[in-house]
Amino acid sequence: MSPRPIATLLILFLYLTTFSIDSDASIVSVKVSDQIIILETADPARERKHPSCVNLEGENKWTASLLTDSGRAIYTLAMLAINQHKTLTIETSGDCGDIEGIERAASAHVAIQQNQPLTSKATYPGLFKGDGKTLVGRIISFEPRSDTFYFLTNEPATRPQFYAHPKVEYVSNMITHYAERECKGKAYLPSNRIFFDGIRFYKGGEHKTNLLSRRSNGKCYSIKGDGYLLEEAEHPICGEKPCVARMTE
Repeated sequence: MSPRPIATLLILFLYLTTFSIDSDASIVSVKVSDQIIILETADPARERKHPSCVNLEGENKWTASLLTDSGRAIYTLAMLAINQHKTLTIETSGDCGDIEGIERAASAHVAIQQNQPLTSKATYPGLFKGDGKTLVGRIISFEPRSDTFYFLTNEPATRPQFYAHPKVEYVSNMITHYAERECKGKAYLPSNRIFFDGIRFYKGGEHKTNLLSRRSNGKCYSIKGDGYLLEEAEHPICGEKPCVARMTE
């Protein structure tokens, strides 16, 4: 299955799975803006009083900062409530300390009804290395326009990490210079960035000047230039192949 359909399923999972906040309001989205998690509910919680800082657009939203222990705990409990179909109750801080116009959550708890214990193994959207087995982190948001996943790991961090799924860029189109005339010998790239050609990752390695030929528009020219040696590479997050997004088992 291609990454885009998988990402769409993850978005639908977060959208369709609901839980209650304060007055049986259901979550329709979980977003990340910089280091702030935004929980959006389906309808404004009319039975509770908002702080005076809350604006009309923020009536059905809560924030939690991933920079704080309580914020990270609230996010974890929110994911737990989604996975276990439990009720999540949020207590307000009484201010809009994270984002102007949106109420900041101070704490949260998950209600577990008698005879309905938590299952021993919860699932959640995960980002895996290219082998499809090694878990990189827990996906908290996805931006479809840029194919970018935002995720958290077990390592302390001031903000979520992100992974942009690579577009296919063919090696033949990326090579600009050659070490020998008539476009022969070692091939060189215009930069040292990592790119994916649909099969494996490549990067520009050693930088060299006075290369003897250049390919442009499918033709070879004897023009001197500089470039970075074409080398096979591994993605710093995913390894030999692009990362895979799926539910954990």
